[in-house]
Amino acid sequence: MGTWTIVGLVVCAIVLLAVVFRLVFSDIIKQYGWWTTIIFVVLVAVCWSLSPIADFISRRSYKKLIMVEAVELFEGNKKKALRWLNRPRHALGGITPMQAIKQGKGEEVRRLIGRLEHGVYS
Repeated sequence: MGTWTIVGLVVCAIVLLAVVFRLVFSDIIKQYGWWTTIIFVVLVAVCWSLSPIADFISRRSYKKLIMVEAVELFEGNKKKALRWLNRPRHALGGITPMQAIKQGKGEEVRRLIGRLEHGVYS
């Protein structure tokens, strides 16, 4: 591809983006102006790009919540709670609660802890 072809494609892409931007955000542009709309779109893009980080932080917090609930199940005994979290459980299909958490099945672990707290062992 020649230099002018690339320049032409870039110009076409910019024009197309401007038209789409104008169509999608026309109400916001009318109400708040171009610069405010551009800042808004940039902020949304930045937040969207940071969502994997937020997801990671959320998963870590959720794991800590489950660990706290497990310690409460064993009346504050952290050693017993950690042992329970790291041994396979029939109610979780033969995997450990920690493995279940890593597989995104943290809610199942929380339900199991709740059942055990209420004496439901099935």
